Amino acid sequence: MKTIRKNVFETNSSSCHSITFSNKGSGFERRRDRDLASITLKSNDFGWEEREYCDSQSKFEYWMACFEDCASLRVREKFAEAANKDVWSSYPTEKNPLPESVWDEAFGEVYTRFIDVLTFMRDHDVIFHIEYDDCIHELEDYLIDFNKLNTFNPHSSNFNFIVDMGYGIDHQSAPHEDENAYRLGWSTPEEVYDWVFGDGSVKTDNDNH
Repeated sequence: MKTIRKNVFETNSSSCHSITFSNKGSGFERRRDRDLASITLKSNDFGWEEREYCDSQSKFEYWMACFEDCASLRVREKFAEAANKDVWSSYPTEKNPLPESVWDEAFGEVYTRFIDVLTFMRDHDVIFHIEYDDCIHELEDYLIDFNKLNTFNPHSSNFNFIVDMGYGIDHQSAPHEDENAYRLGWSTPEEVYDWVFGDGSVKTDNDNH
């Protein structure tokens, strides 16, 4: 059951992130007849700062942070299903590891969704770069051949590096506690593209004022 209380103070415990979703199709409309867009994959953390992010680079970084949390949550959900336990009462450990078959299923699902987003954007004239060792590199040179996606190994160190680059969202606003952040993190490729390049935005803040 959900209770909605209007015109009252926030009741969260730390950060206050507000995600705005624009009318469907605004991203495609805004990018029509435009030159190639460039996105750099680099670490970022969204916490208590009082800022509004409207540019495509920042919004992609915020999506990555949501996606990373969703990925962790998906592994936790698969482990809970396999162990027949509540999702929050258990987590894989060295003594109680996630079965390899379950891990492959969970990680494969996460990997496929991530690659689908990058591929969709690449097909819509978005060029990806990656920042590491204080340098900017072409993503395709470092990570994958987009024409051979089905042969890419999700256990490779390259992919692990991408999905664990240090993106982060304060716990109160992360997908495992915020349904709008979960909606964004687990969006379809079309929805991610539309949000990143459309009129949507994210405003970060905190409850100290």
